[in-house]
Amino acid sequence: MRVMTAAQMKSNPDEYLPFVMAENYHDVPSFCSREVEPVAKECGMVQVAALAKCMGVKVIIEYMDGRMAEGEEKLVNHVFGEEENVSAKEERMSISLLYRPGHYDILY
Repeated sequence: MRVMTAAQMKSNPDEYLPFVMAENYHDVPSFCSREVEPVAKECGMVQVAALAKCMGVKVIIEYMDGRMAEGEEKLVNHVFGEEENVSAKEERMSISLLYRPGHYDILY
């Protein structure tokens, strides 16, 4: 999955460059070689978004860090891999992750 994520990012560098630059990298290949491809590295939001897009799945991250959605009584969540051209009738695989500060857990 690391190779697929890096390939997605490297094949669409303009899409990911602003996020990479926010992490103090000047280009996508350098970011991938230091932050995506090594086994000892944890993934961040940009890697989750790239992998969701590459695999064609929807990833929902539910945050358990105490933040609440503005004006609502529910926890903040982020959804990656939503595509506008997918019809409402078409079912897509979705993966839900629970984010505790510093760690992701898969929700079954």
